[in-house]
Amino acid sequence: ITSEDVLTAYQGWAGTYEEDLGNLRTTGAEHLADELVSTLKTRGKEEEELSILDVACGTGLVGEALEKRGFRNLTGLDFCKSMLDIAEEKGVYKELVESAFGAEVPAVWL
Repeated sequence: ITSEDVLTAYQGWAGTYEEDLGNLRTTGAEHLADELVSTLKTRGKEEEELSILDVACGTGLVGEALEKRGFRNLTGLDFCKSMLDIAEEKGVYKELVESAFGAEVPAVWL
């Protein structure tokens, strides 16, 4: 499967992505956010101290869960513009970056 195939699939899925995950009764976003908060408390860190890069942020479910827990300095990165458009509507990211990711660092971060 090529990167273009994956991109095409996610572009077509963007509109029903959250509904489909909701049908599974969990997205994992809430659990991930809770684990980060727990880890930070163990290490004596505060949410306000961190800048978070949410790689493969999709529609922003993890960003939304992090924002509910006090995280404010969030950047989302995804290669699917359709997903990023939905994430932008949530208003939790300071910045959203459309870029491929994986084996290489996106040029925007160099």
